[in-house]
Amino acid sequence: MGNKSSKNAIYVYITAIIILTVISVLMGIKGLGQEDGIRIRLLFMLIPAISVLMGYLARNIINILLKGQLANAFERMSVMVGWGFAIFLFLFLLPEADKMNTASFGVPFLVLIVTFNSCFYEFIKNNIIFSRVIKALLYFLQGFVLRQMIFVLWENGSWDIGVTISLGDMVLFGHIMLFAAALISILELSDYSIYKKIGEWFSRNTWLKFFVGCALVLYFKDIRVRINESYPELFVYVEWVGIFLILLIIFIGAFSKIRGERAPQFNERFGKHVQEIVYNKSYDGREISMFLDNYVSRGELSGMLTFLVGLAKERMIPDVEISRLIKPLTDFKGMEVPKVCYRGEYNYIMKMNMDERKKIIEVVIWNIKYYGRNNGYVYQNEY
Repeated sequence: MGNKSSKNAIYVYITAIIILTVISVLMGIKGLGQEDGIRIRLLFMLIPAISVLMGYLARNIINILLKGQLANAFERMSVMVGWGFAIFLFLFLLPEADKMNTASFGVPFLVLIVTFNSCFYEFIKNNIIFSRVIKALLYFLQGFVLRQMIFVLWENGSWDIGVTISLGDMVLFGHIMLFAAALISILELSDYSIYKKIGEWFSRNTWLKFFVGCALVLYFKDIRVRINESYPELFVYVEWVGIFLILLIIFIGAFSKIRGERAPQFNERFGKHVQEIVYNKSYDGREISMFLDNYVSRGELSGMLTFLVGLAKERMIPDVEISRLIKPLTDFKGMEVPKVCYRGEYNYIMKMNMDERKKIIEVVIWNIKYYGRNNGYVYQNEY
């Protein structure tokens, strides 16, 4: 049935592509006698539409010929590339927009970067060191391309909105921060606790580092210089305000860390939920702890699944709803360990899988606990 619908879609896409191509050729020929005629007859809209249709056509052809995870990635890639090159062609053919036409040459590079991250990064992510080096290089390349595009669109890469903003340098330095964070996060695999904590910090809130990089350029290259030139008497006060804000951010981060460490741990939260919803006193606490440990540590599902299904039935939840409530548990597939990897990578993958299993258990137990209490039957977690 799926192949039949894909074949029908192929005929539709081919027909639409032929029609739009013929129209585009006729309009192009008609406009050749005029100055820039090929650009002024809506070709900047028709040709991108052909690119989009070709992307969907390629997806349906791949769907018929290939199957598997890599085939699914190629299907997504074909659509993304089709849309990406449509954006490039739209900007390149846009009439009376020379700067935009030139800047559009950066779009294909950005499309390839985004496509790789969205479609193919998952195939290398289990090789922690290699994948993070690749991610770092892609961050740098993306920042460089965006900076070049901005320098084409705005003179010297600066955006004047009453106050000059070094937009190009902000974007580049923000991506350099991402580049550095991706490389430093490899320390997360270290056996030394201090290096591990540094790596963990740089692996979290990645895009916060980007905005910090942008803010540093904005402050030191634009705001600070402007105030020093125009209002030198206020310069010292501005410096102290900057120092105060940095110290405030450090304090908030440290306070959040302390608060997180003092929060109830996973076993405490799970035990509390179980105590609140278990009616049958015949449940053995040690047995439940064993089920929990076996699932979280080793991914053994049978004991935990049996307990949760029994718990849901005890609360008179229908079988159909039980299957939906435990779906996150049964659908979860952790990161696979590569055939050969460093011990640090192995320990990291094991820890990530354990953390994900803990989150899933909390989601499932939360949904069983609050089933029917206007929670919309949506998988959610209050933590």
